Amino acid sequence: MSTQTIFLFAIAVFGLMAVGIVLTVMEFNRLSDSQPQRRTAEGKQNDDTA
Repeated sequence: MSTQTIFLFAIAVFGLMAVGIVLTVMEFNRLSDSQPQRRTAEGKQNDDTA
């Protein structure tokens, strides 16, 4: 493999990694916005029983 081929392969891997990170952040934000905050409810229950 020539140096140019390895360099192009590295750019392709970096691009796919960047796309994966962006999609992961978008999915995390979508899921965190749609779910109710359960920690607050659990924290209040734990405070009442303690």
